[in-house]
Amino acid sequence: MRSGNRVLAAFLVSTMTLCSYMVANAASSTLDKVIEAAKKEGKVVTYGSYTPDEAKEIQGTFNNRYPFIKFEHVTMGASDVTNRVLLESRSGTAGADVAVTGAPMAIPLVREQFLRQVDWASLGALPSAIDTSWGVTVATVTYVLAWNTKLVSQADAPKNWNDLLNPKWKGSVGIWVNPNPFSDLVSAWGEAKVTDYLKRLMQNAPVVMRGGGELPARLAAGEISVAIVIDQTLRPVVESGGPIQWVWPDPLPVERVVATLPKLARNPNAGMLYALWLSSPEGASVYEKVTWRGNVFVPSAPIAQKTRGKKYSFWPTDKLDARAAASKRFIPIITP
Repeated sequence: MRSGNRVLAAFLVSTMTLCSYMVANAASSTLDKVIEAAKKEGKVVTYGSYTPDEAKEIQGTFNNRYPFIKFEHVTMGASDVTNRVLLESRSGTAGADVAVTGAPMAIPLVREQFLRQVDWASLGALPSAIDTSWGVTVATVTYVLAWNTKLVSQADAPKNWNDLLNPKWKGSVGIWVNPNPFSDLVSAWGEAKVTDYLKRLMQNAPVVMRGGGELPARLAAGEISVAIVIDQTLRPVVESGGPIQWVWPDPLPVERVVATLPKLARNPNAGMLYALWLSSPEGASVYEKVTWRGNVFVPSAPIAQKTRGKKYSFWPTDKLDARAAASKRFIPIITP
């Protein structure tokens, strides 16, 4: 019996190894076909919020691997990406081959069926980067608790959500009027707990700002002591020597940033290849280095390493309508 068990175990291991090889080989074969088709197209048009200089650096690394692709990048905000693709698609105009935007922003494009459906797994994409067929995760929006080091000592600095409820921070916490971080916390805490937390936070008289981008500057200027802020928006202030430090809270609100492929794309294979690369470990590392926006769903990415052990709180893409509904319920609490 023992000998039979050993034989069976060996058979199962060899079968699993063969299956893994076959899956990997199939993905490689599918990707090879995309690469060959992309060579014939030779170009990709991209829409995204990263700047032209950032685009050049990202695309330069991509071209080290795929030198046969030329780029045309158009910089615009996430909502503008959606609106531009909507207008082009409705008018039958070919524009972007790849449109990079926040997953919630892409929902109007999904509803009108303007995006290509892709079997990302068959191309070898990381399973953790796949949450839907209409886009692949290339980055994430994460929120941090930041403080002014001239006003707040390391020992006194808030380390997690409940620390912001301390009366000592009354009137000195900066938050964005957009309820996104709290909406994303629902996945970890449930809406009742988030609602209670948000009401208690508002009792501490936070400074509510209309633009999330102004939080870092006002924090560095000492107008507020601490803030809940998107980590990427800290970059300009920190690089200019602003007195700011931060921590990622636990649970950590996360929003997916996805590369989508409009159906009217002139260069569909080049677009697919670029989107796939952005979601890869190499693409994620370069994208984070250049833009400060990392991808927690790529285990080797710097941000994933820095936040290891924390609970990521996010909505699956097929539940983003529920996220939007929760956001609407939170807005009256933030702006009564």
